[in-house]
Amino acid sequence: TVSQLGMRGLGWIILVAVVLQVFYNVELARYTLATGETPLTGFGRAWPGRWLWVTLALAACLAAFIFGDWSIEAGASLFALVIGRAYLPEELYWVRLLSVALIVSIVIILSFGRKLERSMEAIQGIMLPYVLVGLVFVCITVVPFAYWIQTIGAFVIPAAPPPGSDATLIGRLVGFVALASGLNFMFIVYYRDKGFGMSSRMGFLAGLFARRKPEVRAFGVTFQESEQNTRRWKQWFRYLVIDQWAIYFTGIMLGILLPVMLISYLAFTNPDNLPDSSNILVYAALRLGDQFGALISGWMLLTGFVIM
Repeated sequence: TVSQLGMRGLGWIILVAVVLQVFYNVELARYTLATGETPLTGFGRAWPGRWLWVTLALAACLAAFIFGDWSIEAGASLFALVIGRAYLPEELYWVRLLSVALIVSIVIILSFGRKLERSMEAIQGIMLPYVLVGLVFVCITVVPFAYWIQTIGAFVIPAAPPPGSDATLIGRLVGFVALASGLNFMFIVYYRDKGFGMSSRMGFLAGLFARRKPEVRAFGVTFQESEQNTRRWKQWFRYLVIDQWAIYFTGIMLGILLPVMLISYLAFTNPDNLPDSSNILVYAALRLGDQFGALISGWMLLTGFVIM
């Protein structure tokens, strides 16, 4: 979208949506720090009861992450990494098989961890720095400083939507961020399994084949009111605010800024070859490969796969 319409008039809308998402996350995590319960447990206490809210929550998770495009796009990224091009419509069957294989591989990897949260932390501890450092390096190398300023300005300076956009397009951009934030109640389990705040009394989710499987309490525990506990609570809440605003918010904005800026600049310098839905997965890799060779193209394909 940005490569075809530009960032001006769209970036600030995304920024507002992300800011609202972080406020939402902080409130969900505050509940978990104070009680040790996951947000879904709290949702289940609301009228008319857990049978409705838990069912809807699980259905939304499956629809977005398993049955939706995200799992398919991961298979499509792997296909592009192996073949060197985007898949054709008649090759969708193989892309779906790759997607299923990736889901199964995740289940296997997590099954052997002593603690699911630690397993995820170890995996992401390798993948996230690889993506972030690589994208920063390539953007600094390829994208002129003036284009950095222009793109960042589009995020912070309100402007009318660009010509060619409409309410449906803007709704999709905001709705995607809303989908991500709406489903973030799942990821607040991280705070519980990490043992933050009152979560230290709750236990954690262990891998399927872990030797020690602590019991996860069904109900949370709140702390007693006292001067000492109030000081501890304020300290835990400071950690939460730092985690969400300094780390999560910064990471989200970089995760949007860097690939958007890179792809839009590559499109800007070659207006006769704009990306579309059929080649967006490999567009940056092929364009960088034309300029800098097969090594950088392969790196970009691998980065796209790791992101998905």
